[in-house]
Amino acid sequence: MTPLLWTLIAIQIAMGVFDTFYHHELTERLAWRPSQRYELKLHGVRNLLYAFLFLVLGWLEVHGIFAGVIIAVLVVEIVITLMDFVEEDLSRKLPASERINHTLLAINYGAILMLLLPVLVEWAMQPSEIKSAYAGLLSLIAAASAVGAAPCGLRVTRNKDRYP
Repeated sequence: MTPLLWTLIAIQIAMGVFDTFYHHELTERLAWRPSQRYELKLHGVRNLLYAFLFLVLGWLEVHGIFAGVIIAVLVVEIVITLMDFVEEDLSRKLPASERINHTLLAINYGAILMLLLPVLVEWAMQPSEIKSAYAGLLSLIAAASAVGAAPCGLRVTRNKDRYP
């Protein structure tokens, strides 16, 4: 995993945190709008997938079948994001800043995938094993991101009182 890939991942994390807190929590207050139930469920599942990906890619090299699992998770994440785009368009009018942020997230994610998929395909061609791959500060950022993403995902998928 290259420094450029980690830089793009860090940018993705920063844009995602901004989107979650500024748009979803502060300005749009999605959790307080019953009409956004399905959108919030999609966000919750995607956050749990991100937490998993941050932990795995931040701390491990996964080879063989394990790399295939990561590729499958990335495909599922793309499907969820596409479903989320459609749901947002059907259920609410997005502010311009949120639409721009989502576009930038999608462009950056495409760049991440262009750099990450060749690594994962190479790992998939190797015998199945899981190796430690500590990347210093980047591993710590990935862990912190997982710690942030997981509760956001669980909050939306489990809390029936506050979140529709």
